[in-house]
Amino acid sequence: VRKSSTSVKILVVLSALSAIAYGVSDELHQGFIPFRVSDKLDIAADAAGALFGLGSYLLWRCRGRRQLEPSSDQCLSNLA
Repeated sequence: VRKSSTSVKILVVLSALSAIAYGVSDELHQGFIPFRVSDKLDIAADAAGALFGLGSYLLWRCRGRRQLEPSSDQCLSNLA
């Protein structure tokens, strides 16, 4: 089953937003724990990690697709 590029875009955006929202909620939660500190830099690090992980997955996915379908060289350009 082949997904449309629109549904893939939506999944990418939802994945990124979900991971970032989880990082924000984790930092807010840490503010209520004794001896723990909530920090904006930790939120930025969580967001950067989420985006790095998502980008790595997309590159890995495109690499596998190119091995199966040599004509799919512009895999990531479909997300733009």
